Amino acid sequence: MLGVNIINKSKDNIFVLIIKSVLISLGGIVFPLLYLFLPSMFVADSITNGIVKIIGVFTLCCATVGLVVSPAMGAIIFSVFGPLILIFHYMISKKSSVNLTIVTCAAVFFISVIASLYSFGITPEILNSAENMKVFIEVQKNILESGGIDISNSQLIIIYNRMLQLLPGSLLIMSLVISYMTYVIAGRTLIKRGDYILQPSSFIFFRIPKGIFEAILIAFILLYAAQLLTDYKFNVLIDNVYMVFEALFMFVGVAVFLFFLNKFIKGKVLRFVILFFVFMVPGTGTVFTFTGILDCLFNFRKLQ
Repeated sequence: MLGVNIINKSKDNIFVLIIKSVLISLGGIVFPLLYLFLPSMFVADSITNGIVKIIGVFTLCCATVGLVVSPAMGAIIFSVFGPLILIFHYMISKKSSVNLTIVTCAAVFFISVIASLYSFGITPEILNSAENMKVFIEVQKNILESGGIDISNSQLIIIYNRMLQLLPGSLLIMSLVISYMTYVIAGRTLIKRGDYILQPSSFIFFRIPKGIFEAILIAFILLYAAQLLTDYKFNVLIDNVYMVFEALFMFVGVAVFLFFLNKFIKGKVLRFVILFFVFMVPGTGTVFTFTGILDCLFNFRKLQ
């Protein structure tokens, strides 16, 4: 009887996983943030039910989305999140370090996104086309003018070109966030089920691995030297590298703020109110970035 109950419970979990994943996949079309929760469900279940079965369920989910919405949508979800689920299962099964797992999975996700964009014909040439630029200008002008903001076409063209230049860095930051969130959610889900895996600690203890300053210094020296020795201008690449490191330091700064907020303010409601108003203040991101840099130098939280 015990064996039958376990089998029935496993089937129920798989059925719930299918329903939840399809709903999130469909809802993510309207609210893209929902996709943050999609890979973690499959990663957690792959640890308890095996990767072969879970990838089969994921394929079924993508096929369902393909039938309901469009084959292209189902294919995109599969090609973007499928490799991420596989590499997460592999890294967790091998008991790889937390930092290595996050970075490796972020790299795989980044490559998957780029490969998916190219496979569907979304290339830099297409994004730079006059037609896409015209659509962007029309949409943005309508939005801004409805809010009483007047902006010229030349200004919007500059903004559009700058967005394209910083797209690689933005995708890399997004990949790191999704990798971290997937790891955290999957780990917490398994703990609730009575299982445990090596996983990131609470965000308030988030810190950049040691050696980050050396990595930044070496990266900028190499890029600057290459720019001097060649005719190629690395300004855009340098801007992307700068943006990624700035985002990492900002995350550390937010973690430091939350650490001391939790330490000195006990009421959850009061902490939420303070957090809300702090994020509403202009320039908060710069303050958090500077705080993150100082924490990496002086270790305010006294973390080991």
